[in-house]
Amino acid sequence: MAMRPLQLYRSIEDPSVVIPPINDKRVGTTSKCRPEAIESEEEMEPVIKNYEGLTNPILGPEDGVPNYVMLYVQHPPGGTSPDHIHEWEHQAFITEGEGILWVDGKEYPIRKGDAVLVPPNVNHQFRNTGSTTLSRVTVNPLNSVE
Repeated sequence: MAMRPLQLYRSIEDPSVVIPPINDKRVGTTSKCRPEAIESEEEMEPVIKNYEGLTNPILGPEDGVPNYVMLYVQHPPGGTSPDHIHEWEHQAFITEGEGILWVDGKEYPIRKGDAVLVPPNVNHQFRNTGSTTLSRVTVNPLNSVE
């Protein structure tokens, strides 16, 4: 099976410069770049890790992730994530339990099997309101851990 080309950007000013497709403070805008499909010089191998004994992110920069990090979070009954705001959106998939996603003062019920989008720049918190562990897989942009 052929590897899918990575979408990268080539500098208009210096075509020898290749920039990954990240619009964050490290790269800035891509206004001086043009998109171009470029085969990666090294084929990226799959990374498979079991969460047990690991700290978050379970998949991160040390694994060679190009764009996103993955976290696995467990909240015991009555437990919560920090009440916080950040500039990026993120997604979560609830793998067990039930609770509330609190966003800017409004409560949204969540339970096993739910896919959740948390918009950027909103005050939010995951709250376990159930009697079992609330577990979630969260995907954040790479710059969330840098």
